Amino acid sequence: MIYHINVNVGKQLTGIESAAIQRHKLLKKKHDSKLVTIRFNTKLRENMRLYGLLANDYINMYDYFQKIPETLETTKIHLNDVFPKENYMIRQVGTINDFRIFKEDRYIAYASLNEKKQINYVNYFDENGKKIKRQMYDIRGFLSCESMLDDTQKPVTETYFSPKGEVCIVKHHQHEDIEKELSICVHGQDAPIVLAGEEELISLFYQKLFTCNDTVISDKNIVTAFPLTKVSKVGKKIAILHSKHYSGNDLLKGRITAPYKDVFSNLDHFDYIVCSTEQQRRDLIERFEEKRKFVCIPVGIRKDVQRNSLTIEKESTIRIGVVARYYVEKRLDHVIKAFKKIHCFLPNTELHLYGFGDAREKFKTEKELIQLTKQLNLRDSVKFRGYLIDLDSEYKKMHMISLTSTFEGFCLALLEGISYGIPAVSYDIKYGPREMIESGCTGELVNNGCIEELADKMIAILSDSKKYKHFSEKSFEKSKDFSEEKIRGKWEQLFPTEGCEMYE
Repeated sequence: MIYHINVNVGKQLTGIESAAIQRHKLLKKKHDSKLVTIRFNTKLRENMRLYGLLANDYINMYDYFQKIPETLETTKIHLNDVFPKENYMIRQVGTINDFRIFKEDRYIAYASLNEKKQINYVNYFDENGKKIKRQMYDIRGFLSCESMLDDTQKPVTETYFSPKGEVCIVKHHQHEDIEKELSICVHGQDAPIVLAGEEELISLFYQKLFTCNDTVISDKNIVTAFPLTKVSKVGKKIAILHSKHYSGNDLLKGRITAPYKDVFSNLDHFDYIVCSTEQQRRDLIERFEEKRKFVCIPVGIRKDVQRNSLTIEKESTIRIGVVARYYVEKRLDHVIKAFKKIHCFLPNTELHLYGFGDAREKFKTEKELIQLTKQLNLRDSVKFRGYLIDLDSEYKKMHMISLTSTFEGFCLALLEGISYGIPAVSYDIKYGPREMIESGCTGELVNNGCIEELADKMIAILSDSKKYKHFSEKSFEKSKDFSEEKIRGKWEQLFPTEGCEMYE
């Protein structure tokens, strides 16, 4: 079995999650393959379906310990199942699917439902109106977790149940300045197993799941890599680098970034470290002086689609696209500023930004970007499109794609763009663009951070219909370097079948 370990799959995919799903779908055509997630998520089954994944495509750590079978039939738990109307008074909160629950005129609970009127969670209150307990229901139709809360609303205990109501995991918390899990007790074994924290729970999960015949690929390394070093019963261990592995400009002495600290501190525990570009592979070999361990396999796979037949016409809208989270490191302010100049030269242009903001910073960057468009008088021509699960119809209307990130590991969006024959103009950053863009042929590479040059290169292509057609044809041909057959072949060198030699 080939396992691809990630933390979670939400409604909105990160680049790492998207790459893992693509890889799983590619390899499962010829190999046994499963995605692995380790975060508790009551909506995971629903999220997986959004991306064409069924129950046999993945295994979740909490599902495993909660004894949830792949074949579990989904049932629906409605509000009346938990709070029968004959025993409780129920009042809806405005027009949303939230309800306040009363028992003999005392407010006892607050229930949140999804769009299908199934219960997501219920908060319970004591006689003083203080929240004391939260129950979370799985989308498949059972009480999955119950948290008992202290006076500051932090969990004291979390109890996780099987669909049959059996206690499977109990977490005990101690709260000081920083939350600390004192212990996790795993039930359902011959005897309860007591663990010191989530990391030990992940290691136990790995030990029970993986065998000597398995290849295990660690994607979200900041969480998934270190527990993997504690497990010896694995056929092959592979860590994926999804981004630049060092900070600053010194590739030999620059500090290893946090996501990869555990990988490079434990290199002997991994059979291979896979990066997406030859440029990064050369940098790794130069720094660590070990050629065999570092392998280049792009995380992206070209879409098998026809080349766009778009043309450049003065009477028609010309659309420039950027597919990136609205995060500060993506430097979307650069492309907006460049677009100001482009729009002055070519008033029929629009800039479409596809992504989502960072809730951790309360969407500060996204708000600043929107304000920037107002300051530059671009509100009508810069479109914040948000996160879209399927961008195929958008790529078909896109004339050009751009990348202005501080750093990348590959950039899936660029590959998706050139798969449609969309010329790309990108900053020449580490890593990714240089391997997909042949400057002056398939697109243009721009000096990192040079907004003026970024604008000029786009204008030069978009104002010349013959040049545009040439770039489109060449970018479409370039995308074939990343075909399914070529990417699968690179992976199969790492877990060879009979007659297939190992990667050298």
